[in-house]
Amino acid sequence: MAFSDYTSCDSVRAALGINAKEAPDSVIEDGVYLTGMLEALYKISPTLADDYRTARSATNRSAKQTRFVLLADTCCAYVVAIQLIPVLPLLAPQIITDGKTALNRISNPYEHLRPTLDGTLSYLRANLIEAYADVNSSIVVPAVTKRINVLAVGVAVDPVTGQ
Repeated sequence: MAFSDYTSCDSVRAALGINAKEAPDSVIEDGVYLTGMLEALYKISPTLADDYRTARSATNRSAKQTRFVLLADTCCAYVVAIQLIPVLPLLAPQIITDGKTALNRISNPYEHLRPTLDGTLSYLRANLIEAYADVNSSIVVPAVTKRINVLAVGVAVDPVTGQ
């Protein structure tokens, strides 16, 4: 299993909005991130990673298979991108200069990314589960649940006594 069987370094960098100098291929393709990505796929279904690789290498894909492959590829990129967020401040230069001009960065320019990437990954994961069920009807995928928070408060004024 190679990293490129699931996603590309360019896709991960695109999700983060960075370039190859800030996160080289050698860092992104590290086995730690591959393991995390495979675990995320396994949580959806133990057979998803194998089915994805098979569908990705197919020459004549149906529209449902194409949707499944695109969603899985993007989902994998976002899983790795989220794993990279704590490491990025160590990799990114604080000062970039070309001799005439210089760019100074804030200490942690990537801290705002986590909520955005988490939200996008949640959306992608829900769509991936749906697409996977369309491609492989014999699998059992977890149901997508939505949480609704309800807040209860007491009445500020008693309507009978007025207090």
